[in-house]
Amino acid sequence: MPNLTWRCVLLFLVACGSDPHQNQNPDAQAAPDAPAMASPCAAGHEFELHGAFEAVAPSAGIVTIDGKASGIAGGVGGDIATFSIRQWHPGIDLETDRDVATVNLGYLRQPSTGSCDSQPCEGFYALSGTYHVIAVHPRYQATFMLGDLRARHTASDAPGDAVAGSVTGCIDVSFM
Repeated sequence: MPNLTWRCVLLFLVACGSDPHQNQNPDAQAAPDAPAMASPCAAGHEFELHGAFEAVAPSAGIVTIDGKASGIAGGVGGDIATFSIRQWHPGIDLETDRDVATVNLGYLRQPSTGSCDSQPCEGFYALSGTYHVIAVHPRYQATFMLGDLRARHTASDAPGDAVAGSVTGCIDVSFM
């Protein structure tokens, strides 16, 4: 999958969908299903980043691998934005609280009209911080505080130069 752009992955996931209840590990320490709580995001927003990078998505969707939440994708100002685990491994998902030093997270914003190979993209890898899951079903809700940011300008897995500042944010999307 290294040769695929996030746009291709996003289109594949949207077209094929996923059953979030399939292939779940019963021993996993996932956040409990909970009644919908007040949104951790501002009214009408499903994904927000604030700080060294700014992004607000009024509409986003969960990206799953093996039926588990591994990130989100959505539209930000006419671009495609993804926020996910940097390197996926079996048993690693975003359905539990995470120490970002052990499970790095990444954000990439690219034009909806092309790939990062032909147009400028911006993003980061976070190498430290916390990721807190509030609820998984029926709405996936999480907050995060990220630091030790490294520049990201392509879909590659290689972190770039250090980026000053930190990022806080939230996710509040339907996950049934």
